[in-house]
Amino acid sequence: MDTDFTNTRVKFRHFQCFLVVTQLGSLQRTADSLSITQSAVSKTIGELESIFGVRLFERGRRGAVPTREGRLFAPHASACVASLREGVDMLLRSAAKCRDRCLSLPIGVLPTVATVLLPPALAVFRQQWPAVLLSVYTDSNAQLLE
Repeated sequence: MDTDFTNTRVKFRHFQCFLVVTQLGSLQRTADSLSITQSAVSKTIGELESIFGVRLFERGRRGAVPTREGRLFAPHASACVASLREGVDMLLRSAAKCRDRCLSLPIGVLPTVATVLLPPALAVFRQQWPAVLLSVYTDSNAQLLE
């Protein structure tokens, strides 16, 4: 297997979808959570499996269970997403230092996760960046991406 992934087609949506399927154990629940169709989830996971040349999930009536390879990949995918978020935070902090005015940050979040994930995340955010003005928007995945 070719291990040079510099020219692969892996995108953030692949990691996001993979991690949600791993967490929820269901393509349908993942689709609901991400406000996309189950076939879009299946296609995204299929693309990722094709890119890596391994099956990441065993799919069946009981849902989607990570394979050995899926379990090995999960912490790295999670670290990748966390690192990207850290990079965005660092970029925003740097940009804020360059401005004379208060930084305003819009946040788009799916309604399915807003009530669970957002309050603790905002509490941590507010401790680190109390001067940042936050605007929270909830809508479908398609609307938020626009």
